[in-house]
Amino acid sequence: MSGRVIGRSSLALVTLAFAVACGNEGGSGEVPPVGEAPPVPGMGSDPVPGAVTPPFGAAPAVCPDTATIQPRLYRLSAGQFGNSLRDLLKLPASPTLVGDTEATLLFYPREDAPVQSSVGEGFSRASREVLEGLDLAALSGCALAATAPNAQETACAQAYLEGFASRAFRRPLDQVDREALLLSPESPFAVGNAAGAANGMHLALEAILNAPSFIYRKEIGGPDGRLSSLETAEQLAFMLRDSVPDEELWDAALSDRLQTDEQISVQLDRMLLDPVVRANITRIVGAWFGADRVLQVSKDPTVFPGFNSANLQQALFESLRVFIDDVLWNQGGNLSLLLSSPRVFLNAQLARAYSMTFDGDDPNEFIPFDLPAERAGILTQPALMTAFASSLETSIVKRGLFIVRRAMCLPAPPAPTPEIFALATAQAGDFTLTEKEKAAFRNNPANPCSGCHGLIDPYGMVFENYDAIGRYRNTLLNGTPIDASASMTEEIVLPEARRADDEDFTESVANAIDFSELIGETDQFAYCGSKQLTSYALGLEVNEQCVKQDRESGLITPDMTIREVIRNVVLDDLARRRTASGGI
Repeated sequence: MSGRVIGRSSLALVTLAFAVACGNEGGSGEVPPVGEAPPVPGMGSDPVPGAVTPPFGAAPAVCPDTATIQPRLYRLSAGQFGNSLRDLLKLPASPTLVGDTEATLLFYPREDAPVQSSVGEGFSRASREVLEGLDLAALSGCALAATAPNAQETACAQAYLEGFASRAFRRPLDQVDREALLLSPESPFAVGNAAGAANGMHLALEAILNAPSFIYRKEIGGPDGRLSSLETAEQLAFMLRDSVPDEELWDAALSDRLQTDEQISVQLDRMLLDPVVRANITRIVGAWFGADRVLQVSKDPTVFPGFNSANLQQALFESLRVFIDDVLWNQGGNLSLLLSSPRVFLNAQLARAYSMTFDGDDPNEFIPFDLPAERAGILTQPALMTAFASSLETSIVKRGLFIVRRAMCLPAPPAPTPEIFALATAQAGDFTLTEKEKAAFRNNPANPCSGCHGLIDPYGMVFENYDAIGRYRNTLLNGTPIDASASMTEEIVLPEARRADDEDFTESVANAIDFSELIGETDQFAYCGSKQLTSYALGLEVNEQCVKQDRESGLITPDMTIREVIRNVVLDDLARRRTASGGI
């Protein structure tokens, strides 16, 4: 459901209803080996052979100064649903949901995420399971001893349920809601209350947690298109917490104190101190770079014995999470530091795998290793080098596309034609060639692949010092010294003041550390972070023009912090206005 048709939701229980070569992070004509997980979707759809796509480098669609988004309803993701159950029912942890695999693997919860029966079943099952055995008396503060209607217990339960439903629906209840949920003889509470208030409360809670008003987010706006305080609270909560508003944000919404920049900033500043919010932002930044992808890969056991059986994927994922968390919340949160910090966090298991000496007291603790000669920020983290590689070797194409699409937000290349797809598949099957030799083959002007790969492969070449599980190396297995240099477009890797007045407009980049340092001086990386977080907050991919003005006006700079990025996103008019004529 796209959410374009706006209508009142019923409270009744409901059942919701290896592309390769140029255009895909998944490979360079490589067919995934047996046992290797297929590519994980990232931002947008992965092109397929023969698909019609814009030319590489084509100008993006124009996002006018007055661009807005249409009024809409869109459903919670599985993670948001589980987090909301956790917070509303005061659970120790979010329940694990099944059935929403596609949406879980995407970077952000899309506004047009399909309502499949498996999703509805997963949501319904999760709500039933958490309600079973829940101490409703402790949750509500009501005495629920009676097994038959009791006036005092009934009144207490109804009062609690009205407040619970209002927060779950992110709006005050009206009389129609009260009748449908609590008061009419056919309401869930009234039917259940015949066997006591506890039973009535159980049925009413199940109805609330399966109601469209809970499962769907509402962004409609007032006559002037501005989101209401209630809608702003909902947007802030699901962007920063991936859950319903906390009590203080909810109070501000009910009091209509979320209309001005100053009012919103008060809540934003407060929420950015919340450990739950910080953990969620860390997760979102990890998702921007495809952190979950490392959990989907496997490595050839003959080349990397023990990697799969030791479940190093999970340890690598946690290592990356700790790195991001450290940069964002312990070192000031400067985005350029994401590209320059030489730290890698390893537990005892990873330290052994990466030939490092672990001197921590707890083998499960992730401790920092500063490796300035080997690592430079997030792009060289072992988890991402592992994720964007094949099961046997590195992959210049996967890593190049990782930089183009995720780290730098450069224009996506077109999908390969069937002819190029066949050529790339045949070339990838030649295991006598090194990755650099394959790149030289693709970039030969006589090769039809060269048009795309001349723009993709240089970004992958600079990471050749990191093997398929992210270990640093200076030579290949046959002893050949690694040359990780590449020639790149000056406009991408150099700030304008440093670009030479020459004819080829290229810059020689020595390796990944040099590359990370160079782009850390430009605003492209910070711009990409703003674009990705804006897309996450809005549930749709925004194009360059929608954040270009911020870059041109100086709001997007290399030294901006994660707090400044989030503030720009939250206060941007695109986030705060919905109009019937909108569309980006």
